[in-house]
Amino acid sequence: MNTQEIEQAVFQALQKYNELNKFYTVSEAAAHHRITSRTMLNWIHQGKIKVSSPSIGVYRISAKDLNNIT
Repeated sequence: MNTQEIEQAVFQALQKYNELNKFYTVSEAAAHHRITSRTMLNWIHQGKIKVSSPSIGVYRISAKDLNNIT
């Protein structure tokens, strides 16, 4: 591999890492699944989707968890 190919491989790996470690708001996650925010909140309260709560009433959903709804 030459330097340019290595740089491109590293860039692609970093993009994938950043996408997997991205967090979404309830409304962003709902839009991703084409549902209402209320439905997304219902799923959260039913335990169908894992969330992080940085503060009371504020949810963040990781990209990984967004795609693993039970």
